[in-house]
Amino acid sequence: MPTPRRQRDGDVDTLLKRAEADKRERRYIYSGDTRKSGNTQYGGTSRTAPPVSPVRSNRRVIRRRISTSNIVLGIFAVGIAIVLYVNNIITVNQLAHDVNELQQTCDRLRSSNAALQADVNRKSAMEQIGGVASKELGLRHPAEKPVEFPIDEEALEALKARQARP
Repeated sequence: MPTPRRQRDGDVDTLLKRAEADKRERRYIYSGDTRKSGNTQYGGTSRTAPPVSPVRSNRRVIRRRISTSNIVLGIFAVGIAIVLYVNNIITVNQLAHDVNELQQTCDRLRSSNAALQADVNRKSAMEQIGGVASKELGLRHPAEKPVEFPIDEEALEALKARQARP
């Protein structure tokens, strides 16, 4: 028969092993059997294992239900985003079309200006002007050089002063 001290030591050992087993059993096991055989759990001794406390089961997963108003708001937000995106695409296409039309108008005006400038250059040539002046207006080049004569500045000023007085 064991002495009381040895019996207490055995009880302490049993309690420590039990606490250790409880720590191991508190883990969540997601598949398989959570109980182990008694002999292997306690070091392979031939004595039987003390009764094991009941195994904790996995917690139930609580699925949060998404409210209908959140779904409607989400669909509404996605719809607005799609409308804004399509509006942006349409606006960009319209602006590109307008730029293309303005570019074509600018090209037409430049080619028209170039044609008009070429016509002005052709008509303003000295030979063209001389030909038109002699045929239509009867103008001709002078045969003699023009004569230069001096002007008296004081006489000119006196003349201007007389005409200025009434």
